[in-house]
Amino acid sequence: MLWLPTEDVHAILDHLPLDALQKLACVLSAFRVVVVNYFNRRKSVLFAKYVDDVAAFVDMLRDTGTVVSGSLALRLLLPQASTNWPNTDMDVYVSVPHKSTVISFLLD
Repeated sequence: MLWLPTEDVHAILDHLPLDALQKLACVLSAFRVVVVNYFNRRKSVLFAKYVDDVAAFVDMLRDTGTVVSGSLALRLLLPQASTNWPNTDMDVYVSVPHKSTVISFLLD
């Protein structure tokens, strides 16, 4: 599988459930890299619809403990091939102390 083009590998991974991806990542360190890159690409594609700077958004999520929830989170965790509903919104949950930081980031 490692000799296939990245887009072909990702097309295969699009059909695997999360538990299978986790197991694949444990088989070989090279597979772990493939799975991590796959999720990073999916995350970037999903978040890019809502924010201009995905890396900064992910950093803000981590720094503030903000959680992405709802259908967008499901689209990231379920096999892509089985998520055929429209991606129309992004739900985020943030603690009160970080509310202003998150709102400012999203408004900017």
